[in-house]
Amino acid sequence: MSIAFVGEGGNQLLRREVYLVNQRRIDTEQRLRVVQDREKRLVERENARKFGKVKPERVESDNGPNKRPKITSLVALPQGSEDLASKGAEGESVDPTGDKKDPVDPVEVSGDASGKPEPRPQRRLLQISDAKRDRKLMGFLMGHLNKSRQEFESRPEASRSLFEQKMLAVDAKIADQQREAFEREQRLLTEEKAKQSALLERLSKRQEQLQKAVSRVILEEHQVCLANFLETKATPKLYYLPSHHTAETRRRVEERRSAALARYSEFRAHLDALVADVRDNSIEKLMPYSRVPLMGGGLAG
Repeated sequence: MSIAFVGEGGNQLLRREVYLVNQRRIDTEQRLRVVQDREKRLVERENARKFGKVKPERVESDNGPNKRPKITSLVALPQGSEDLASKGAEGESVDPTGDKKDPVDPVEVSGDASGKPEPRPQRRLLQISDAKRDRKLMGFLMGHLNKSRQEFESRPEASRSLFEQKMLAVDAKIADQQREAFEREQRLLTEEKAKQSALLERLSKRQEQLQKAVSRVILEEHQVCLANFLETKATPKLYYLPSHHTAETRRRVEERRSAALARYSEFRAHLDALVADVRDNSIEKLMPYSRVPLMGGGLAG
Protein backbone atom coordinates (compact mmCIF):
# COMPACT_ATOMS: atom_id res chain seq x y z
CA MET A 1 0.00 0.00 0.00
CA SER A 2 1.51 3.34 -1.07
CA ILE A 3 0.54 6.81 -0.02
CA ALA A 4 1.61 10.30 -1.07
CA PHE A 5 2.78 12.74 1.56
CA VAL A 6 1.63 16.33 1.73
CA GLY A 7 4.85 17.54 0.17
CA GLU A 8 6.86 20.71 0.53
CA GLY A 9 4.26 22.81 -1.31
CA GLY A 10 1.50 21.99 1.18
CA ASN A 11 3.79 22.56 4.15
CA GLN A 12 4.91 25.93 2.82
CA LEU A 13 1.30 26.94 2.22
CA LEU A 14 0.33 26.08 5.80
CA ARG A 15 3.39 27.78 7.30
CA ARG A 16 2.81 30.93 5.27
CA GLU A 17 -0.82 31.01 6.39
CA VAL A 18 0.32 30.65 10.01
CA TYR A 19 2.66 33.62 9.56
CA LEU A 20 -0.03 35.80 7.95
CA VAL A 21 -2.61 34.94 10.62
CA ASN A 22 -0.09 35.74 13.35
CA GLN A 23 0.64 39.09 11.68
CA ARG A 24 -3.06 39.99 11.57
CA ARG A 25 -3.44 38.88 15.19
CA ILE A 26 -0.64 41.22 16.31
CA ASP A 27 -2.23 44.10 14.35
CA THR A 28 -5.59 43.39 15.95
CA GLU A 29 -4.02 43.44 19.42
CA GLN A 30 -2.51 46.85 18.66
CA ARG A 31 -5.86 48.17 17.42
CA LEU A 32 -7.51 46.89 20.56
CA ARG A 33 -4.94 48.67 22.73
CA VAL A 34 -5.53 51.89 20.78
CA VAL A 35 -9.29 51.63 21.39
CA GLN A 36 -8.77 50.93 25.09
CA ASP A 37 -6.42 53.94 25.44
CA ARG A 38 -8.92 56.21 23.68
CA GLU A 39 -11.72 54.98 25.91
CA LYS A 40 -9.60 55.63 29.01
CA ARG A 41 -8.74 59.17 27.89
CA LEU A 42 -12.39 59.81 27.06
CA VAL A 43 -13.51 58.83 30.56
CA GLU A 44 -10.74 60.92 32.15
CA ARG A 45 -11.75 63.94 30.06
CA GLU A 46 -15.42 63.52 31.05
CA ASN A 47 -14.52 63.22 34.74
CA ALA A 48 -12.35 66.33 34.48
CA ARG A 49 -15.27 68.21 32.92
CA LYS A 50 -17.68 67.12 35.65
CA PHE A 51 -15.51 67.27 38.75
CA GLY A 52 -12.56 69.41 37.69
CA LYS A 53 -9.01 68.41 36.91
CA VAL A 54 -7.18 67.08 39.94
CA LYS A 55 -3.44 67.68 39.90
CA PRO A 56 -1.31 65.03 41.60
CA GLU A 57 0.46 66.22 44.71
CA ARG A 58 4.16 66.82 44.25
CA VAL A 59 6.34 65.71 47.11
CA GLU A 60 9.81 67.19 47.04
CA SER A 61 12.62 66.51 49.44
CA ASP A 62 14.24 69.52 51.08
CA ASN A 63 17.73 68.15 50.56
CA GLY A 64 17.13 66.20 47.37
CA PRO A 65 19.58 66.36 44.46
CA ASN A 66 16.87 67.69 42.12
CA LYS A 67 15.73 70.50 44.39
CA ARG A 68 15.10 73.65 42.38
CA PRO A 69 16.80 76.81 43.66
CA LYS A 70 14.61 79.60 44.96
CA ILE A 71 14.67 82.59 42.62
CA THR A 72 14.67 86.12 44.11
CA SER A 73 14.97 89.60 42.68
CA LEU A 74 18.56 90.07 43.79
CA VAL A 75 20.65 92.28 41.47
CA ALA A 76 24.42 91.72 41.34
CA LEU A 77 25.28 91.46 45.04
CA PRO A 78 28.99 90.66 45.56
CA GLN A 79 29.90 87.50 47.43
CA GLY A 80 30.63 87.66 51.13
CA SER A 81 28.72 90.87 51.83
CA GLU A 82 25.83 89.93 54.09
CA ASP A 83 25.46 93.49 55.34
CA LEU A 84 24.88 94.69 51.78
CA ALA A 85 21.96 92.31 51.36
CA SER A 86 20.35 93.50 54.62
CA LYS A 87 20.82 97.15 53.71
CA GLY A 88 19.47 96.57 50.22
CA ALA A 89 16.35 94.97 51.67
CA GLU A 90 15.74 98.11 53.73
CA GLY A 91 15.84 100.24 50.58
CA GLU A 92 19.18 102.03 51.23
CA SER A 93 21.70 102.83 48.51
CA VAL A 94 24.94 100.97 49.15
CA ASP A 95 28.15 100.21 47.29
CA PRO A 96 30.66 97.36 47.70
CA THR A 97 32.77 99.38 50.20
CA GLY A 98 29.85 99.65 52.62
CA ASP A 99 29.65 103.50 52.58
CA LYS A 100 26.38 105.29 52.01
CA LYS A 101 26.39 107.50 48.94
CA ASP A 102 24.00 109.80 47.22
CA PRO A 103 22.32 108.56 44.09
CA VAL A 104 24.60 109.01 41.09
CA ASP A 105 23.51 109.07 37.48
CA PRO A 106 25.59 106.38 35.78
CA VAL A 107 25.40 108.19 32.39
CA GLU A 108 27.12 111.42 33.44
CA VAL A 109 30.93 111.32 33.27
CA SER A 110 32.98 114.35 34.38
CA GLY A 111 36.54 115.15 33.30
CA ASP A 112 39.52 116.96 34.93
CA ALA A 113 41.61 119.88 33.61
CA SER A 114 43.80 117.62 31.44
CA GLY A 115 40.75 116.38 29.58
CA LYS A 116 41.02 112.81 30.73
CA PRO A 117 37.69 111.38 31.78
CA GLU A 118 37.34 110.25 35.34
CA PRO A 119 36.40 106.62 35.95
CA ARG A 120 32.71 105.88 35.74
CA PRO A 121 31.11 105.67 39.20
CA GLN A 122 29.84 102.26 40.18
CA ARG A 123 26.17 101.49 39.65
CA ARG A 124 24.04 101.21 42.78
CA LEU A 125 23.32 97.70 43.99
CA LEU A 126 19.63 97.26 44.62
CA GLN A 127 17.46 94.45 45.88
CA ILE A 128 13.75 94.60 45.19
CA SER A 129 11.73 93.59 48.22
CA ASP A 130 9.66 90.48 47.51
CA ALA A 131 7.20 91.37 50.26
CA LYS A 132 6.50 94.82 48.77
CA ARG A 133 6.09 93.38 45.28
CA ASP A 134 3.67 90.69 46.48
CA ARG A 135 1.61 93.23 48.43
CA LYS A 136 1.40 95.44 45.37
CA LEU A 137 0.21 92.61 43.11
CA MET A 138 -2.31 91.44 45.69
CA GLY A 139 -3.62 95.00 46.00
CA PHE A 140 -4.21 95.22 42.25
CA LEU A 141 -6.02 91.86 42.26
CA MET A 142 -8.26 92.68 45.24
CA GLY A 143 -9.10 96.06 43.77
CA HIS A 144 -10.18 94.50 40.49
CA LEU A 145 -12.33 91.89 42.28
CA ASN A 146 -13.98 94.46 44.53
CA LYS A 147 -14.76 96.69 41.55
CA SER A 148 -16.35 93.77 39.65
CA ARG A 149 -18.43 92.83 42.70
CA GLN A 150 -19.65 96.38 43.16
CA GLU A 151 -20.65 96.62 39.48
CA PHE A 152 -22.56 93.34 39.72
CA GLU A 153 -24.32 94.35 42.95
CA SER A 154 -25.26 97.75 41.52
CA ARG A 155 -27.37 96.11 38.78
CA PRO A 156 -31.13 95.90 39.26
CA GLU A 157 -32.43 92.65 40.73
CA ALA A 158 -34.60 91.87 37.70
CA SER A 159 -31.76 92.23 35.21
CA ARG A 160 -29.47 90.16 37.43
CA SER A 161 -31.97 87.31 37.73
CA LEU A 162 -32.66 87.38 33.97
CA PHE A 163 -28.94 87.32 33.23
CA GLU A 164 -28.43 84.42 35.62
CA GLN A 165 -31.29 82.48 34.05
CA LYS A 166 -29.83 82.98 30.56
CA MET A 167 -26.40 81.86 31.73
CA LEU A 168 -27.87 78.79 33.45
CA ALA A 169 -29.77 77.90 30.28
CA VAL A 170 -26.60 78.25 28.19
CA ASP A 171 -24.64 76.14 30.68
CA ALA A 172 -27.31 73.44 30.66
CA LYS A 173 -27.37 73.36 26.84
CA ILE A 174 -23.58 73.06 26.66
CA ALA A 175 -23.61 70.32 29.31
CA ASP A 176 -26.26 68.37 27.35
CA GLN A 177 -24.25 68.66 24.13
CA GLN A 178 -21.09 67.49 25.87
CA ARG A 179 -22.91 64.59 27.50
CA GLU A 180 -24.42 63.50 24.16
CA ALA A 181 -21.03 63.70 22.46
CA PHE A 182 -19.46 61.66 25.28
CA GLU A 183 -22.16 58.97 25.11
CA ARG A 184 -21.94 58.79 21.31
CA GLU A 185 -18.15 58.43 21.30
CA GLN A 186 -18.25 55.95 24.17
CA ARG A 187 -20.82 53.84 22.30
CA LEU A 188 -18.65 53.82 19.16
CA LEU A 189 -15.57 52.85 21.14
CA THR A 190 -17.47 50.07 22.90
CA GLU A 191 -18.66 48.66 19.58
CA GLU A 192 -15.18 48.87 18.09
CA LYS A 193 -13.65 47.19 21.14
CA ALA A 194 -16.16 44.33 20.94
CA LYS A 195 -15.47 43.96 17.21
CA GLN A 196 -11.70 43.85 17.66
CA SER A 197 -11.99 41.44 20.61
CA ALA A 198 -14.12 39.01 18.58
CA LEU A 199 -11.72 39.27 15.64
CA LEU A 200 -8.76 38.63 17.92
CA GLU A 201 -10.43 35.51 19.32
CA ARG A 202 -11.15 34.15 15.82
CA LEU A 203 -7.59 34.80 14.66
CA SER A 204 -6.16 33.13 17.75
CA LYS A 205 -8.27 30.01 17.14
CA ARG A 206 -7.33 29.97 13.45
CA GLN A 207 -3.64 30.28 14.27
CA GLU A 208 -3.87 27.47 16.82
CA GLN A 209 -5.65 25.24 14.30
CA LEU A 210 -3.02 25.82 11.62
CA GLN A 211 -0.11 25.33 14.00
CA LYS A 212 -1.56 22.03 15.16
CA ALA A 213 -2.01 20.95 11.54
CA VAL A 214 1.62 21.77 10.69
CA SER A 215 2.88 19.88 13.75
CA ARG A 216 0.55 16.95 13.03
CA VAL A 217 1.83 16.66 9.43
CA ILE A 218 5.40 16.32 10.67
CA LEU A 219 4.39 13.81 13.35
CA GLU A 220 2.21 11.61 11.12
CA GLU A 221 4.75 11.47 8.30
CA HIS A 222 7.45 10.57 10.80
CA GLN A 223 5.26 7.81 12.25
CA VAL A 224 4.72 6.35 8.74
CA CYS A 225 8.49 6.21 8.27
CA LEU A 226 9.00 4.55 11.67
CA ALA A 227 6.37 1.93 10.82
CA ASN A 228 8.99 0.20 8.64
CA PHE A 229 10.88 -0.74 11.80
CA LEU A 230 10.20 -2.88 14.82
CA GLU A 231 9.93 -1.22 18.23
CA THR A 232 10.70 -2.33 21.75
CA LYS A 233 8.03 -2.69 24.41
CA ALA A 234 10.04 -0.80 27.03
CA THR A 235 10.10 2.99 27.08
CA PRO A 236 11.73 5.02 25.74
CA LYS A 237 11.05 3.01 22.61
CA LEU A 238 13.90 1.89 20.38
CA TYR A 239 13.38 1.15 16.69
CA TYR A 240 15.36 -1.60 14.98
CA LEU A 241 15.41 -4.18 12.18
CA PRO A 242 16.77 -7.71 12.50
CA SER A 243 19.64 -8.73 10.25
CA HIS A 244 17.48 -11.52 8.79
CA HIS A 245 13.68 -11.35 8.73
CA THR A 246 11.57 -14.23 9.88
CA ALA A 247 7.92 -14.80 9.14
CA GLU A 248 7.03 -13.33 12.55
CA THR A 249 9.10 -10.15 12.09
CA ARG A 250 7.72 -9.60 8.58
CA ARG A 251 4.16 -9.98 9.90
CA ARG A 252 4.79 -7.46 12.70
CA VAL A 253 6.32 -4.94 10.30
CA GLU A 254 3.38 -5.26 7.89
CA GLU A 255 0.89 -4.78 10.74
CA ARG A 256 2.69 -1.67 11.93
CA ARG A 257 2.88 -0.25 8.41
CA SER A 258 -0.82 -0.93 7.71
CA ALA A 259 -1.92 0.70 10.98
CA ALA A 260 0.30 3.77 10.36
CA LEU A 261 -0.96 4.19 6.79
CA ALA A 262 -4.59 3.87 7.93
CA ARG A 263 -4.07 6.61 10.53
CA TYR A 264 -2.29 8.80 7.99
CA SER A 265 -5.05 8.30 5.38
CA GLU A 266 -7.67 9.42 7.88
CA PHE A 267 -5.58 12.43 8.85
CA ARG A 268 -4.86 13.25 5.21
CA ALA A 269 -8.58 13.61 4.47
CA HIS A 270 -8.91 16.33 7.12
CA LEU A 271 -5.63 17.91 6.01
CA ASP A 272 -6.67 18.13 2.36
CA ALA A 273 -9.89 19.87 3.40
CA LEU A 274 -7.87 22.35 5.48
CA VAL A 275 -5.41 23.04 2.63
CA ALA A 276 -8.29 23.63 0.21
CA ASP A 277 -9.89 26.02 2.69
CA VAL A 278 -6.60 27.90 3.04
CA ARG A 279 -6.29 28.25 -0.74
CA ASP A 280 -9.85 29.48 -1.17
CA ASN A 281 -10.21 31.57 2.00
CA SER A 282 -6.71 32.80 2.68
CA ILE A 283 -6.38 35.44 5.39
CA GLU A 284 -4.61 37.59 2.81
CA LYS A 285 -7.84 37.75 0.81
CA LEU A 286 -10.18 38.17 3.76
CA MET A 287 -8.07 40.74 5.66
CA PRO A 288 -5.74 42.79 3.44
CA TYR A 289 -2.86 44.18 5.46
CA SER A 290 -3.27 47.76 6.69
CA ARG A 291 -1.04 49.80 8.94
CA VAL A 292 -2.28 50.16 12.51
CA PRO A 293 -2.68 53.69 13.98
CA LEU A 294 -0.66 53.51 17.18
CA MET A 295 -1.51 56.95 18.58
CA GLY A 296 -4.96 58.53 18.34
CA GLY A 297 -6.55 59.09 14.94
CA GLY A 298 -9.11 56.88 13.30
CA LEU A 299 -9.10 53.12 13.41
CA ALA A 300 -8.05 51.16 10.38
CA GLY A 301 -10.63 48.73 9.17
